[in-house]
Amino acid sequence: VGLGVSPGIGIGRVCLLNRLYHVAEWEPEESEVEGEILRFREALNEAATQLREVKQKVASQPHLREHIYILDTHLLILEDEMLVSSTELLIRQKINAERALDQTLKKLRLMFENIDDDYLRERSSDLDAVGQRLLMILSGIDDTTLEMVKGKSLIAAHDLSPADTMQLDRSKVVGFLTDRGGKTSHTAILARSLGIPAVVGLESATTVVDSEMSAIIDGTTGVVVLNPSEETFREYLKRKLAF
Repeated sequence: VGLGVSPGIGIGRVCLLNRLYHVAEWEPEESEVEGEILRFREALNEAATQLREVKQKVASQPHLREHIYILDTHLLILEDEMLVSSTELLIRQKINAERALDQTLKKLRLMFENIDDDYLRERSSDLDAVGQRLLMILSGIDDTTLEMVKGKSLIAAHDLSPADTMQLDRSKVVGFLTDRGGKTSHTAILARSLGIPAVVGLESATTVVDSEMSAIIDGTTGVVVLNPSEETFREYLKRKLAF
């Protein structure tokens, strides 16, 4: 059971999104340090380009237009002085760009986690979304997973960024479940706007689900049922039709 953040019943087959979990680590030579800083700066520029492209796509969709500010927030994070300068400082201490960025993100995340205000604490998920995008660019991973989603899919992910959520094809995606996230996260807000059932904060769901596994999620109660029996399937189908 997780947090139901967007009401409705989602019934389908799991599509597991595999994101980058391993961060490469090596010690650059003195002569390679400037090259690592340049690589980091190029990743910042590429991430900004990607987010602006998503903004262009979203601008033509009336139900998402009001949420463009979320992408603007992510663009501002890319320019954050602490994020940029802390990472570059670590690179100058002969730490490769990926590891330096990862260490900076962990430090900033700790600062967020110590904030009392729930809403502000949830903004750490925006930092994570930006950090994940940067790490994938630095690692040379071209993420096209969302483009390969088949019909009647339940997306399962460690976390789903607002940019990813905005690009979900509602004709194919019947719901999503994530390990991280809370009721006030931008991803949860977007799920409600899109009318996609969602359960977040499951902690370790992605370690127990497999792609193509049959599943049901209840975005109101936060219940997730894996490989449901025929009886359970019928019960939830009845509730879905009555929703």
